[in-house]
Amino acid sequence: MRKAIIAGNWKMNTNPDSAFELMDTMLEDLEAIEGVDVVICPPFVSLENFADLFDGTNLFLGAQNMFWEEKGAYTGEISPLMLKGMCDYVILGHSERRQYFHETDDDVRRKIDAALEHGILPIVCVGENLEQNEAVETLDVVSRQVTIAFQDLNPEQVQICVVAYEPIWAIGTGKAATGAGANDVIGFIRKTIAAMHGADVAEEIRIQYGGSVNAKNIEEFMSQPEIDGALVGGASLDPGVFVRIVAVAKEAGREVMAVPGSPLDPRAQGCNQLIREGATLVQSADDVMEAISPLRLRPFRDPDRDYAPPEESADVENAARAEVASLLNGTPVPVDELVRQSGIAPAVVQTVLLELELAGRLERHAGGKVSLV
Repeated sequence: MRKAIIAGNWKMNTNPDSAFELMDTMLEDLEAIEGVDVVICPPFVSLENFADLFDGTNLFLGAQNMFWEEKGAYTGEISPLMLKGMCDYVILGHSERRQYFHETDDDVRRKIDAALEHGILPIVCVGENLEQNEAVETLDVVSRQVTIAFQDLNPEQVQICVVAYEPIWAIGTGKAATGAGANDVIGFIRKTIAAMHGADVAEEIRIQYGGSVNAKNIEEFMSQPEIDGALVGGASLDPGVFVRIVAVAKEAGREVMAVPGSPLDPRAQGCNQLIREGATLVQSADDVMEAISPLRLRPFRDPDRDYAPPEESADVENAARAEVASLLNGTPVPVDELVRQSGIAPAVVQTVLLELELAGRLERHAGGKVSLV
C-alpha cells in the first residue's frame, strides 16, 4: 500500500516568528489526522525551530532546496550536512529553481545523490512549461527529467524517493490540471520508472501532483488511482485549507490494486525482459502492434471521449496504436503532425510513442520529430 503524502511548500514566505505562529495554529489538527504523511517545508531560517516543534509528533520536516557539496566556498548555499539529522525530506528540482536559478536536470541529479547519501529523502519535481505543453511535448520533457534523475540509482534508492509532477503553467496561476490529465502523466511517470527499475519499484514509489492545489480540487486529484498526494504551495499557508487538504487525503486512502495497465498489471511483467532482449525489426503496422503488445502498461484516456466498457476500450486502444503506427516510417515526422493526421488525443499518441521507444523501435530527433528504426 502506498501511503498518501501531502507536503506544504511555504516558499519565501514568513519569518521565524510568523512561521512558528502559523504552524502552531494547525499543529494539533494535523497531528490528529492519521494515515497520511504530512511534510512541512518552511524557509531555512525556521527549520531549527520546527525541528524542535515536531519532535515527538507524526509530522515530517522538509527543506526547500539543497546543494550537493558538503562544504566549501559556495556562498548562500545549504549543504546536506546542515540538514542531516534535522530534515526528513528535501524538495529538489522545483520548477522555480529550474526557471529562476537555471538548475539543470544534471544539477538535480547530483542533489538527489547527495540527499540519499546523507539519509534525506528527495521530493523530486518534474513538469513541463506552457510552451512545451501546447507543443505536445509534456511526456518528452517528463521522460527526460525522470530518466536523468533515476537512471544510475539502485531500485532500493528509487523506491524511497517521492516524485512531484508539477505542470509549470499551473503553479501559482490558479490554473490546475484536471484530475484525469494529471493522472495520465503520473501514470506515464510510473511506467517510465517501471521500465527503468522494474514494476515492484514503480508500485512502491509515491508520486504527487503539484500546481494550484486547494481545498476545492484536492478531492478530484486524490480520487485518481496513480496520484498519491500533493505538493501544496500557497494553500499550505492557510491553516484551515491545508488541514482540509490533508483530511481529504486521508479519506481517499486506498490499497494499491492492479488496475488495468498499471505497473502491477500482469501485462507489464514482460516489459523489462523485452527491453533487455530487444525486439525484432519493425516492418509494418502489424509488426508495430506485435512489438509493443507486452508494453501496454496503462489504458488510454481520451479527455474528449466518454469511457467505454472494457472490451470496447481495448478495441479503441488497439485502433489508436494501429493508426499511429501506420503514419510512422523511417522518415522523421513531427509529433504534432502525428496528432493532426491521426485525430487522436495528444496524450494517446505520446503513450503509443513511449511503447515503441521502450520496444527499441522508435528514434527521437531534434525539433520534436520521431521515426521508426
